[in-house]
Amino acid sequence: MPSADVEVSSRTLDFGARGGMLRARFQALSDAEPGLRIRTMAKRLGVAELELLCSGCGDLSARPLAVSPQALLRALPAINEVMAVTRNPWCVHECTGRYEGVRAERQVGLVTGDTIDLRIYFNHWHSIWAVSQPDRRSIQVFDRSGTAVHKVYATPQTHMPDFEALIERHLGPDRDEDLVLQPYPPTAPLEPPADPAGLRAGWP
Repeated sequence: MPSADVEVSSRTLDFGARGGMLRARFQALSDAEPGLRIRTMAKRLGVAELELLCSGCGDLSARPLAVSPQALLRALPAINEVMAVTRNPWCVHECTGRYEGVRAERQVGLVTGDTIDLRIYFNHWHSIWAVSQPDRRSIQVFDRSGTAVHKVYATPQTHMPDFEALIERHLGPDRDEDLVLQPYPPTAPLEPPADPAGLRAGWP
């Protein structure tokens, strides 16, 4: 789903001077307001979440994966239990379990497990990254604007040898110098209904 909370000019990611300045700004915000989620920090700093990852902000380390969305989804059942997270500005869908009943064909993916149940449109899966922090590992998927659209976190029950093998098998270059962030077109704000009471009364 396109996100309205990331506004970023179309540009190639800059890992040089801009990355150093972004790391300093990230650290200052983190010191001033500990505990902010990275999505919130990206919005506060006026950048995309992917820029924070690629710049090595805080304790984050990210490596691009050269794997198709379909191949990634088909590989996830082998790593056993994980935490699957999908978030947008209004809600978060977080489930811990296995990727089961996976189907991934062309632009549509299905996961129909007992706990993880997903319908995925791969046209929004633009880049895939292996992300490391001192206390957690994950595989994260981003759209063209640099907004995270899906994340897969290792848990104590994850089969880490298969998790690590999946990452090592698909590691791309250390930095994707050609990765360009493309903003979504602005959308008009939603107008409130003229008759809220009538709308509620007529709701099925």
